[in-house]
Amino acid sequence: MRCVRRYLVQDAESGAFLAPDGEGGVVLVRMLSKAVPFQEPDAAHEAVQDHLGGCGVVVPVYQPAEE
Repeated sequence: MRCVRRYLVQDAESGAFLAPDGEGGVVLVRMLSKAVPFQEPDAAHEAVQDHLGGCGVVVPVYQPAEE
């Protein structure tokens, strides 16, 4: 099984993760399994600035590659 690196965005204050809200926006979710990773680190860092006012962290993770 091949894995690829992805990037989760976590709010530094609440510990919650960013996920799409289904309507084109984002929400914070507490469950890691509900978090949706970014494919590129730059996009994750931009999300920290745009959605968390710079108060967040980017967490690299590995996921199975879709083949």
